Amino acid sequence: MALLCCIIVCFAIVADIAGKWSGTIRTPDGNDLKIIYMFKVDGNTLTGTATGDGDATPIDSGKN
Repeated sequence: MALLCCIIVCFAIVADIAGKWSGTIRTPDGNDLKIIYMFKVDGNTLTGTATGDGDATPIDSGKN
């Protein structure tokens, strides 16, 4: 999950990604896990949450 968040932060450099995004991650056992991201961009800082099957995970230190 942390690696995926880092990749998303890299995309923030290229485009404005503020808002709600969703996607699917294929787990090693072949199952699909739906992830919903809520991104907020303030200057060079990216914050928000990532939510899968459980509780939301905060994104609080993304920077470009």
